[in-house]
Amino acid sequence: MWIVRWIVLLVIIVIVLGFSLQNQGETVNVHLLNWESGPVPLYLALFISFGFGMVSFLLIAVFQQLQTLADLSREKRGRKKAEKELEEVNEKIETLEGEVERADKEIARLQRESEVLRDEAESLRKGLPSGETAAKSETNEGDEENH
Repeated sequence: MWIVRWIVLLVIIVIVLGFSLQNQGETVNVHLLNWESGPVPLYLALFISFGFGMVSFLLIAVFQQLQTLADLSREKRGRKKAEKELEEVNEKIETLEGEVERADKEIARLQRESEVLRDEAESLRKGLPSGETAAKSETNEGDEENH
C-alpha cells in the first residue's frame, strides 16, 4: 500500500511542476474581501489556495477523527457497563438456581413427611397406633375376628 501512495505523490508532483513551468508568465490579482494583492504568478495563487484547502480539510478530518474516538470511547464504556451488568445478572441467576435447588429438596422432604403423616393419619383412622404398618393392621384385624 505504501508504494501506491508514493506513486500517487510522484504523479501529483510531476503534474504540479508541469503546470508551474507552463504558466510562469501568467499573473493574477487576488481579491479577498476588501483586500487586493498585487500581481501574483498564477501557479503561486493556485498553490496557496490549494494549501489553504488542504489545511481546511486537515482540520475537518482531525475534528471528525476526534469525534470518532470520543464515540468509540463512549461505546467501550457502554460495553464495559453492559458486561458488568451481565456478570451481575449471571450471579443472580446462579444464586436463584441454588435457591431453586434448595427449594426442590425442601419440597421433596416435605412431600416425604406428608406421605408419612398421611400414613399415620390413615392408621389412626383405622384405630391403629401410629407407626404400625398395613401388615400389622391386617394381622390385628384377623386376630379381632378370631375373638
